[in-house]
Amino acid sequence: MAKPVQIGRFAFDTQKEAREFVRAILSTSTWGEPLAGETLEFVLSLLDRHPRASKKIGSGIKHVTVDKDGNGDRCFHIQCTDGRRNHFSYQRALAGKDNIRSMVLGALNRAVDEQIWTFRDSELAKGPQTCPYTGQAITKDNYHVDHTDPTFFELQAKWFEEEGVAPADIKISDGSENEIGRQMTDPKQKESWQAFHLANARLRLLSPLGNLSGAKIEANRRMRVK
Repeated sequence: MAKPVQIGRFAFDTQKEAREFVRAILSTSTWGEPLAGETLEFVLSLLDRHPRASKKIGSGIKHVTVDKDGNGDRCFHIQCTDGRRNHFSYQRALAGKDNIRSMVLGALNRAVDEQIWTFRDSELAKGPQTCPYTGQAITKDNYHVDHTDPTFFELQAKWFEEEGVAPADIKISDGSENEIGRQMTDPKQKESWQAFHLANARLRLLSPLGNLSGAKIEANRRMRVK
């Protein structure tokens, strides 16, 4: 049986599915353009899995871009705060192990599934929906729900801050059932997070391609304005 892969809050049924998602980001990203929003969140979570993550991060990350490696292939480049520039292999990162932060973010994501589905259904009930970036029709079988400003990454960081907790303090399932994404197991923590997300998340429907391209460009622009 294929083993599920957890990368931050993003859960995949198989390594192949995760690999295809990474390749889609690499192929749709503008060369040298800093990643932002949920795309950046995913890439940083992917980097967390790399066996040499701490060395790659070095003094800290200024931004991450898609650029060429020594063979001319697309890869992720890290611009460090001290001026150094590193790239990392997504293949080695995918082969790495889940960490507590990834498992907790996955659990937080699973805890708001009902909110995501309710938003999707309420938007589709209003009539035909199209992606503002690609013009593609949005259906229950072809959609992404995007967290706009604030991003999911910003939401969870703010919740941790307000609750005065760290990822290691969040109670989650042990994965013994080979589940795709861990579950929050502390009712009070789960209720607090769900209420925070419901009150603060700003959601919108996009096509999968629109979420990887147009939404990312918009997030980049917003990041520069900030």
